[in-house]
Amino acid sequence: MTATATKLDLRNGDNSRLTFRRPMLGMNAAKAVTGFNEDEVLSEIQLGRIKWAFDLGTARDKIFVAILTRSLVAYIDPALAQPENIEDVAAAVMPPSSSITGNLRGTELQFSFNVTSEHVLNLIRGGLLKESGKSNWHQGRGGSPLILRTSVLSLLKTRRLP
Repeated sequence: MTATATKLDLRNGDNSRLTFRRPMLGMNAAKAVTGFNEDEVLSEIQLGRIKWAFDLGTARDKIFVAILTRSLVAYIDPALAQPENIEDVAAAVMPPSSSITGNLRGTELQFSFNVTSEHVLNLIRGGLLKESGKSNWHQGRGGSPLILRTSVLSLLKTRRLP
């Protein structure tokens, strides 16, 4: 953190701390939380100090860093627990119903990964995510692709940083 950076402690009206509502955060959020620049955040990931980070980049991106929110918070406060294995990360990122159905909607993944719908579609087009045979996606309401849970788990396993 630079000498000029000040710590901003944001709170709700009842004086409780603000909470993160998305399971994963991008590079800009990581820079804001740590006070580091992009190279410093990447260095902390490479050193294993930020435990659960992933490259969700497609052919269009050089690298697209997504960090498990819990991992970033645990980096700031090491006393906080974080997932021990990739299956625990998957449980934190994917809706519980996906364990039963084996599928999740693209909109659910968009929320969890904190990315645009176009990014999810690019992951599918790039072969990094697989659609369910039941998927019938289209533009408009109810048209979100149905994605195989196993392909999301595979993406998390193969694209983990460092």
